[in-house]
Amino acid sequence: MSMLKTQLAWLVKGGAATSASLAAYGDDLRALQDKVARIDAETHALRAERDHTATELARTRTELDALRSGLRAAVDDLGDRIGTIAERVG
Repeated sequence: MSMLKTQLAWLVKGGAATSASLAAYGDDLRALQDKVARIDAETHALRAERDHTATELARTRTELDALRSGLRAAVDDLGDRIGTIAERVG
């Protein structure tokens, strides 16, 4: 008899409690999905920023290499001119 009483009590009170719990879990799940969506969007933004920074860094390195090459050429040319003048004077 006790078993039947327990089952009837659950049907009367437990069903409502279960429904309330499931509703609360549903709200929590939706909140978690929103949070994951925000984190995902932020992650995509950070990746885009990282890619942009990497592109800018590569461009800057290319420009720096060109400047170094131009500086070497200018110093070599200046050295050649000084050598030519020194030969004329000496």
